[in-house]
Amino acid sequence: MSEPATAPRARTYDPNNAEEVFRVLGEEIEAAKLKVALDRRLGRKTSESVIELSQIRLPEHLGRVVDG
Repeated sequence: MSEPATAPRARTYDPNNAEEVFRVLGEEIEAAKLKVALDRRLGRKTSESVIELSQIRLPEHLGRVVDG
């Protein structure tokens, strides 16, 4: 059974603010990692795009921006 399509979420950050962009990107990467882990545990298939997102590593100096 496939997942229902969802509408794109409204942007909640300023795309011209690098700190906000990297914060949101970091949150999306962490959410993708969680989805991959849950799907694996529950025996579900994870989409390639989510797997690829979960494998992105932000450079260390950007991670400090994301972590605060």
